[in-house]
Amino acid sequence: MPTIQNRLLQLVSRLVFNHAWFIIAVFTLLAVLGALYTIQNLGVNSDTSAMFDERLSFRQIRESYKNTFPQSEDNIVVVVSGTVAELVNSAADSIAAELRKRPDLFETVFQPTGEPFMKQNQLLYLDTADLTTLTANLVKAKPMMSFLSDHYSLKGLFSFLGLMVRYSSVDQLEGMVPVFQKMDTVLMGTLNGHQQVMSWQNLTSSEVSLTPMGYSFIQVKPVLDFEKIRPAKTAIQEAQSIAQQYEDINVKVRLTGKKAMTYEEMGSVMDGAIQASILALIMVSLVLWIGLR
Repeated sequence: MPTIQNRLLQLVSRLVFNHAWFIIAVFTLLAVLGALYTIQNLGVNSDTSAMFDERLSFRQIRESYKNTFPQSEDNIVVVVSGTVAELVNSAADSIAAELRKRPDLFETVFQPTGEPFMKQNQLLYLDTADLTTLTANLVKAKPMMSFLSDHYSLKGLFSFLGLMVRYSSVDQLEGMVPVFQKMDTVLMGTLNGHQQVMSWQNLTSSEVSLTPMGYSFIQVKPVLDFEKIRPAKTAIQEAQSIAQQYEDINVKVRLTGKKAMTYEEMGSVMDGAIQASILALIMVSLVLWIGLR
């Protein structure tokens, strides 16, 4: 004899088959209402630190550290590099200025080499031996810099070089060999169709530099939106857009730091999840179609 369960299943099956379109419409409506409710009432908090109770001792210590040194947490580092120090520093100054125009996306923008204090006192951070070497190089370059300060043009540069060739001794001319070599490299490269730029810092100094040649760093603290899967997305995209405006053959701009790496990692995870979901949907649909028609 058919059991109660079998009778109940037969009744439900008959009801579904007899009113198929109505059942589909009802469940479609329920799915839409459920989606609307989810969108309006459920959200995302991508702040991983919120996974732990605020009363835990290590969480309190970390919050205390963040409040004391807020500039060291959740930063993006903009790395500006190139072969010509002047162009790198100029690009870094411009990028930092553009970032400061968006306080809605960037809480703080710190450029160590661009700060007035560092520009005024950077010699204090050199070792005594390096400072001595740099001073000696500047003394050697003093006649050239003094002449060019009064004749600030390409004509003035070649006039100075002509005077050096005409009136200098052999020993003095030997000291000018690096200058002529660097200028020859730039001129020949330009004549051959390759854009070349000469660095005056390299021209008037040797191995000693106040900043790492060819690199400048900007530390940026983005405004984070933890309601999004990638909380720094808007800030990073804006920083990338600004950086692209100052990239050329002589200057390269890249982003690194904790938030930039997290942004890339989450992007890879999301791309993988989307691909896996689409593949799973196709496979499940195929299995259902083969098994149930």
